[in-house]
Amino acid sequence: MPFVSQRPKLKLTEEERAWLQRLSRSRSEAAGRVQRAKILLRYHSGDTVSAIAAALRTNRPRVERSIAKALELGVRSALQDLPGRGRRPTLSPEARAWVVALACQKPQELGYAQELWTTRLLAKHVRKQGVAAGHPSLQRLARGTVSKILRANAVQPHKIRYYLEQRDPVFENKMKQVLHVYKQVEIWHKVGAPSELTAVLSFDEKPRIQALENTAPDLPPVPGEHAAVGRDHEYIRHGTLSLLAGIDLWNGEVLGLVRDPTAVRSSSNSCAGRTPITRRRPAFAWFSTITRRIFPERRGPFWPPYRIVSSSSSRPPMVRG
Repeated sequence: MPFVSQRPKLKLTEEERAWLQRLSRSRSEAAGRVQRAKILLRYHSGDTVSAIAAALRTNRPRVERSIAKALELGVRSALQDLPGRGRRPTLSPEARAWVVALACQKPQELGYAQELWTTRLLAKHVRKQGVAAGHPSLQRLARGTVSKILRANAVQPHKIRYYLEQRDPVFENKMKQVLHVYKQVEIWHKVGAPSELTAVLSFDEKPRIQALENTAPDLPPVPGEHAAVGRDHEYIRHGTLSLLAGIDLWNGEVLGLVRDPTAVRSSSNSCAGRTPITRRRPAFAWFSTITRRIFPERRGPFWPPYRIVSSSSSRPPMVRG
């Protein structure tokens, strides 16, 4: 007499069957979920456990577990791993949080000479102080585990990223006044500029640039031998120079002037030896040296933006409010 299974049949709705079919043909889902979907579809169609195991090249216990979960918990729950599977974690959440808290401190605060943590140094400190801190599970902590803990919490104590501290309490107001100038230029491009406007210039200074001279001519690249330009490592120093650079916000023209640092203060010419700078024409005083107040560390005389209001007058046409 043939064997008759006493296991109940798996009933699927049209929606569940269509979902399992899509999942069984998926190329992006996990292989385990795809295999379980195929098991449930074959069992629903009437295949035996042995036939399913042979067709999918797996074993009977796995097929039986998948079918039992579907009958007990439902189709969608049967495709998920039950909680509690796998090796239980040896590090408690408190121990991991303590490691992260250490990484957020500087090594110098804990008596080390290093400025920044390395995974080796942090793991060594954790193994040494873990028991005293109440975390005996950290006695054998490895560097790789430290890296995983820090990566999971998006902490990189070995890196430095610079920021600009806000020290001026009225910075927002000053910034708005400067940005108003650039916005005004954008509006002028759309509706037309005033007839007295010639240019809107923004200057900056790069001081103390080394002036170096090569002692030997550069060697050109040679295919198959030298891929880059060759340059002798010795050079002749000619002191330092300051680069005064500006851009005309009206037409995009870039102006440049190279001067000796000692002559920058006394220089009264604008970039490229053009229009001299003066403090006349106070009618445009609203375009003031706000930029110098926002960036007090910039000492160059050409840093604040300037507006040229006229170039036909015999007097110097550039105005600095």
